[in-house]
Amino acid sequence: MKKHFHVVMFLAVMVLFPALQLSLVQAQVQKGELVIDKTTYSEITPNEKHQYKVKLAKDQFAFFKLMQKGVDLRITTYDCKGEKIEDFDSPNGRTGPELFTLISSDKGEYIIEVYPFDEKEPLGSYELSIQIIKPKAISPDDQVDEIFTAWNSKETPGAAVAVVKNGGIIYKNGYGMANLEYDIPISTTSVFHIASVSKQFTVFSILLLENEGKLNLDDDIRKYIPEVPDFGKPSPCDI
Repeated sequence: MKKHFHVVMFLAVMVLFPALQLSLVQAQVQKGELVIDKTTYSEITPNEKHQYKVKLAKDQFAFFKLMQKGVDLRITTYDCKGEKIEDFDSPNGRTGPELFTLISSDKGEYIIEVYPFDEKEPLGSYELSIQIIKPKAISPDDQVDEIFTAWNSKETPGAAVAVVKNGGIIYKNGYGMANLEYDIPISTTSVFHIASVSKQFTVFSILLLENEGKLNLDDDIRKYIPEVPDFGKPSPCDI
């Protein structure tokens, strides 16, 4: 009886093994080559991994944009030897862009792998395109520009950046848009309304002053800012 049982189990494994192999092959879908100025559209299921090839020369910088449509996606890049380079996953969920980069070390075909966040993701679609291919940055100034590539667009908010060394500004530039509605780009002279972001700097400055013995956190605020109205002494419940 045991021998028959082992034979049946062996036959079952032999029957299922090709099916498992086929399933694994089907899970990894070869989608062809990406080229600049051409957008690729594709649907994707939870058990699929889409692979794209990108031909790059040595020491090139490539910037990509993937628009998620109803499915949360991840991206992994591989070098021309098949070695993993980097993972990318923004907090945008199932809609919006996944922006990622690839820097080539050698001439060859690089791989971009696109796959759902997990097996619970629904059927969805995406658009994938190469936005930029150019020589990788060499100078410090160009390296800063390269870091901010994802935000240097007429379609996105951006930043004004200054690099300070020994108390002096050695590089500054603006990236992206200050106002999307009126097409106003960010420049090195743009004025930002930082609003509540200023609170953390205020707290840090106060703690530095306390550490230097120049104020006490239990002092009445009107000791330093007399124009603040007198709201009375706080009760123990307010502290």
